[in-house]
Amino acid sequence: MKRSLRGLFADGITAIIALHILTQVSLELWLKDNAGVTGFLDIVIIVLLGLIWHSTWRKYTSDPQAQQKRFLFWAFTVVNIRQYYEYWLHPEFAALLADIMSLTVVYLVLVSQAKTVMLSAAQQRMVHYLYGTSAGLMMALTAVEKLTGLEALSVIYTLSFTVGHLAVVFLLFYWYYRASRTSMDPLVQWRFRLMGIGAGAYFSMFVTDMVARLVGGYDTPGLDVVYLVIKTSLIALGLYSIYLALSMGPRLAERLLNYSARRNSQELYSDLLILAARLSDTLAAETDNILSVYAVEVGKRYGGLQPSDLEVLRSAANAAYFLWRNELPDLRLPAHLYRESAHVRAHDDAAAAYADELYHLRRVSRIVQQVDSPMQQLGANKAVEARIIHIVRDYLRDDDLDGIVAGAYTLYDPKAITALGQWIEEFEVGQVSCS
Repeated sequence: MKRSLRGLFADGITAIIALHILTQVSLELWLKDNAGVTGFLDIVIIVLLGLIWHSTWRKYTSDPQAQQKRFLFWAFTVVNIRQYYEYWLHPEFAALLADIMSLTVVYLVLVSQAKTVMLSAAQQRMVHYLYGTSAGLMMALTAVEKLTGLEALSVIYTLSFTVGHLAVVFLLFYWYYRASRTSMDPLVQWRFRLMGIGAGAYFSMFVTDMVARLVGGYDTPGLDVVYLVIKTSLIALGLYSIYLALSMGPRLAERLLNYSARRNSQELYSDLLILAARLSDTLAAETDNILSVYAVEVGKRYGGLQPSDLEVLRSAANAAYFLWRNELPDLRLPAHLYRESAHVRAHDDAAAAYADELYHLRRVSRIVQQVDSPMQQLGANKAVEARIIHIVRDYLRDDDLDGIVAGAYTLYDPKAITALGQWIEEFEVGQVSCS
């Protein structure tokens, strides 16, 4: 069966990329005579760029209508072609062509992300205008300098080149940052993080290169290899991080989405638990909830708990009551004990009230999450309030003090067992029966 024209074209591009890698490696080894560590490290970057180029090509052919994949493929095409700028027939224009190609790369990268960062038509026109103005100014300055010989124009040229690059890069990062803060797509946030890693790697590479030049590290035997390895590693890390950010594959995207889903579900669970704690605290305080009274009384006998801790314990017990009320006996408290258990907090400062309430609810949330965990699992990390609610709930549910005592150190805090025993002796046996 004859292959389709598209398939032949795809194979042709693959062959061109392979030939490009072999050509660049050959030029590096023979024409530049870099057979040592420097040549090897340069070859690493050459191969990495070639592989990324081929990867962007495969993603582009999988969806030719996708603007992001198309422009990204052309961006890495320009990156790889730029490596031949030293071999142009007209060396006096080689530097200009290399600079324009460098500017074109960052321009294509920004255009490729227009949909991801939700650029408007006006913003895209601004990018086109910025690129065209910078490239046109660079060509005009080069032509005038060649005709007039004015060296001062080279300074203006360098300024135009730098400002054009930095402006495009700044817009790319700014719009990505804005999208990462407003978009509901977690992949946008991950793309921005990867771009940040890439930018950090390149910044570290420039710093390393500057230090190496200042101390003469590239000319010192032994240190030259170390500096070159660090520099090349940072370039590779930055290049690959930016590639992943701009052209994230489906497998990596799925992993990041799963991770985000797990993390968000944990945050959502915490938020819902805080809300449940607040509602439970409000509703349970209007009932003669025996669990919270038992917990507070045991807490008083436990020792070491401040009044604010007892208030948190009361709220956590109220939340726990709604979670396990179907497992607890239908007991009622004497009216005088119910009235004593009610407590209303007042604040004059609204900001302080909000901060105090938030801290209060977060403590309640942490306590309720720890109630079911046995002592031998969390040990000292288990909140005292959670230990007390755990033992009170299980005692009220099972009515088995001996089983509680048998679970000392493994399931229950022995100090809480002692406090519970004191409360039972004082309240249930010595004073009032709740049967």
